[in-house]
Amino acid sequence: MMKSLIMKLMAGMALGITTFFFSGVIAWAGAAQKTGNPLTETTLTEEAYSHLKLEREEILEILWEYVKRGEFPFGQADAVAISRKDPHFDPNRILTHRILGPNGVLCALAHLISKSGDEDLVTRLAEKENHFCVGKDHNQNVEKWILTSGLTREECIQIQMPAMGGPERRITIAPVAPTEEDNQRRIQNHLLTILRMFEKNSDESLKTAAKRYLEAKS
Repeated sequence: MMKSLIMKLMAGMALGITTFFFSGVIAWAGAAQKTGNPLTETTLTEEAYSHLKLEREEILEILWEYVKRGEFPFGQADAVAISRKDPHFDPNRILTHRILGPNGVLCALAHLISKSGDEDLVTRLAEKENHFCVGKDHNQNVEKWILTSGLTREECIQIQMPAMGGPERRITIAPVAPTEEDNQRRIQNHLLTILRMFEKNSDESLKTAAKRYLEAKS
């Protein structure tokens, strides 16, 4: 009887101590959130980093598959001269970027947006803003996708290739139209190069992406 009573008392004390401990933690966490304690901000950043890391890994895997398939936009229909305001400007290239190529193939960035769940956005861009350029043009839905992708805006600019086919602009010689094979190889090599760079710089890019994601949420 006495042994049973002692055990009950010990169990009660343990429960009381545990309850007191967690009550203190909850109260501390609430106070930290209200006062903007740096530790709370660090935790939020780590959570955003982890979430965006998973998104980035999935998107880069989609991009690897796109590159391996080796089918990229090509053709001169609906061509527009690229301007100096375009971040993809190249004095040796004439044509601007397009979301959907004349051959019916999506550009790399549009492919990523579509395969990650926003096909409607890509359809609207192709129909109404086919020359949409990240870094020059503004679209709220595209910006939102970038913020949640784990990629930085700068990386998306690098992914988006300009001048899908078309003649090259040279001062000393007449324009020369590349073959479709030349164009496909050029885009594939470009994407392979930046994919390797993205993987190498993932940690720093994710820190930047997490910071921007939290700033947009605040």
